Amino acid sequence: MLAMTRVAQAMTVSGFRYWSVLVLANNGSTAYINCSEVELRASIGGPDLTTPATPVAVSSGAVYPSSNIVDNNIGTFFITGVNQVVNQRFTFDMGAAVSVKELGWQIRQNSSADQAPKNFNVQASNDNSSWVTVASFTDATGWGNPMRFFSW
Repeated sequence: MLAMTRVAQAMTVSGFRYWSVLVLANNGSTAYINCSEVELRASIGGPDLTTPATPVAVSSGAVYPSSNIVDNNIGTFFITGVNQVVNQRFTFDMGAAVSVKELGWQIRQNSSADQAPKNFNVQASNDNSSWVTVASFTDATGWGNPMRFFSW
């Protein structure tokens, strides 16, 4: 079951430059969190605001570049460093303030669903330092190859 909590304060703000997914826990892997693609959308079902040129930073080191998660190619992917499975931040610099209402996350093809996020927060910032939680998701299970969407 997927549960969601909204933070009312964030709903009144028109937009932020930096958007982040803070993964608090995965679905049981002791080794990794993986991602093939991330989409940020201004409206539910709307177009993806990220592009291959969107700067992406991840809080842990890895073998594959973090830019793989916005390159529109599900054959490329990012995996966190070994044993880095909690409190991993994926940050997207949108270049200007934008509103985001939906997150899409696709795990790596042919990977184990236990490497997918289970508990995570969507956060936003205008200075890439002070973060406000826009939405929190818990018990996100049932991952497969299609992209999963989370809206608020």
